[in-house]
Amino acid sequence: LADALIGQLVTLDRIYDLIEASLPSEKRKDIGDIAARWPDDPWLARTAKAIALLEYVRDLPRSEANVAGLLYRRLGDDSPLPHVERAVSLLQDAQFIRQTESGWKLQTAQEKSWTAERNAFNPTPRERNELLEEGLRSIFAEPAQNRYHYRSLRNFRVGVNWDGRAITSGDTQVPLSLRTADGPEVFDAACERAREESRTKAHVDELFWVMSLTDDLVEAAAELYRSKSMVGKYVQLSSQGKMTQYDPTSLEAEKVEVQRLNERLRALLMTALAKGRGFFRGVAKDGSALGKTLSEILKGFFDYAVPDLYPKLEMGVRPLKGSEAEEILKAANLNGLPKVFYAPPDGLDLVVREGSKYVVNLAAPIAKEVADYLAQEHSYGNKVTGRSLEGRFGGIGYGWEAEMLWLVAATLLRGGAIEVTYQGRRYRNHLDPQARIPFSGANAFRSASFAPRKAPDLPTLVKAARRFEDLTGDEVDVEESAIAQAFQKLARQELEALLPVEATAGAHRIPVGAVLGEYHTTLETVLNSASDDCVNMLAGEGESFRELRKRAAAIAKATNEKGLSHLRRLRVAAQQIWPQLQAEAEDGALAEAAALIRKRLDDGTYFESPKELDDAAYSLETAYRELYAERHGQRTEFYLQALDDVKAQPNWVLVPEAAQTALLKPLNDRAGHELDLPKEGLTCAVCGAS
Repeated sequence: LADALIGQLVTLDRIYDLIEASLPSEKRKDIGDIAARWPDDPWLARTAKAIALLEYVRDLPRSEANVAGLLYRRLGDDSPLPHVERAVSLLQDAQFIRQTESGWKLQTAQEKSWTAERNAFNPTPRERNELLEEGLRSIFAEPAQNRYHYRSLRNFRVGVNWDGRAITSGDTQVPLSLRTADGPEVFDAACERAREESRTKAHVDELFWVMSLTDDLVEAAAELYRSKSMVGKYVQLSSQGKMTQYDPTSLEAEKVEVQRLNERLRALLMTALAKGRGFFRGVAKDGSALGKTLSEILKGFFDYAVPDLYPKLEMGVRPLKGSEAEEILKAANLNGLPKVFYAPPDGLDLVVREGSKYVVNLAAPIAKEVADYLAQEHSYGNKVTGRSLEGRFGGIGYGWEAEMLWLVAATLLRGGAIEVTYQGRRYRNHLDPQARIPFSGANAFRSASFAPRKAPDLPTLVKAARRFEDLTGDEVDVEESAIAQAFQKLARQELEALLPVEATAGAHRIPVGAVLGEYHTTLETVLNSASDDCVNMLAGEGESFRELRKRAAAIAKATNEKGLSHLRRLRVAAQQIWPQLQAEAEDGALAEAAALIRKRLDDGTYFESPKELDDAAYSLETAYRELYAERHGQRTEFYLQALDDVKAQPNWVLVPEAAQTALLKPLNDRAGHELDLPKEGLTCAVCGAS
């Protein structure tokens, strides 16, 4: 450089040329091969020379940017970074260099062998999709993607599925279905299919997002598969002590590569998603028009769809502390409650001023919405629990928080519009301190039931009388006291019959306690209720009572002597016969029969389909009897042969006859009888052989 113009710089490739003779022959050969392979493009050899020397420098990442900086030859020239990036790509494809934790490096002979073995792994479409699914799970595990904050009013959980497989877990409040096009050329066709699907009735409440698989994305998945395959293979070889001295270094480098490729695949997936297109009820939204980052794009898409997905959301969304339900129930008057009870926009109009007093406004939109639902369900004879309310008003269309439902239900109770039943007690008066318990927490609210409160009118009496006739087949006068007395008499009879059933079920460990306990509680509620309560319960919840009674009757039948005999037979088949058949390597239909019996025994439904279980038990019993008979015959032949063997001994004739009889008796006892296997027995009644 002595004669060069001012501005020329010392670059790493020039240093390489100066000290080349002192470098290892393997490196010099690779540089020579690179120069010979690309004689018209000096940047590949220059890049390789810089990488070769940088391997001796600690704490300087061998990135494209750093390599380019050390190849910058003259002040005022353009950056060589584009040339270096192109050279790195070509050198990597030709397997001259590889990526490591510290950046790029020339491959050794061992590393080239490792790379050749690695590149022999190629994923199937299914294996590629599994890696893509892992990447999507990673992306949508982040709150930025799986949580949506709507206008500072409500947080929604985004439920994501990809081609029918769930990507996220937990409750789904904004359902997002991902669809994949196999390339840009079929992207528009995939979009049209998603558009049509989003218009169908079955998917009208789903959001669709279509992305295209790019060549880079497919290649990244393939590279990740190869790295994972090599790691898996050599970890197994390591556990078997079969690795060479060079393999541990390559294995550690490959583990680093797995992490890098995971990040690259994730970044490419996020880019592909951001370039995708969304559909909701046939309307398309391009990602590029919704934002720059994936989080912005998804938020923009949800901003468009959620108001239509939850049209009544704003009716019941306000900031809450969680104690509002208890406050309205225990307040001496209604003029000092939280703002949510009063006029909009902060409130829900649940409490209004009449003259000098504040009163509950049962005509408030949210109160009327809940009260109308209760009335509708009870007109169908359905019992409405807190869980039912959460399912109705917490899902699509409403999206209200559970605490909001507590508040509204407590307000309706305070206004005398509903009554609440909890653990067998019915509450109508908000002044009863126990009436606050159903609103004290999620579990208490969900297990409580809610019903419209009103005096029985003629239609209610008629409905109650008809439901009683459906229950018992007996007619009853359409009069409050007559219906209540008849219903309580039925409840008393049912309760008396239920007690021994509960005892028998408990003694025999039959898992039906929840059903019997619910029925027991219901019967006690009927017996402890006033006449109008009985009528309203029969009219409003008669269908639920009939179903519960029907199940209790089926359980009672299953606990009589015949039912218990059937239970014992099934338990013997599943717990005694099947283990012995299983030990004999029996499988197939017999295994399915045993699994069916065990499942029905475990969940307490063995009596609901006796024919199916009887057939299953019979197949196990038949197989056991056939196997037992075969073994018993072999046993008999063994002892008959044993008798002959003893009698054939040369000195047998010298044994006195009385002694002969005594000596042969144990063998005669085993050989001298026919098989006697009782119908429900597991061993021969004569010999008791196992």
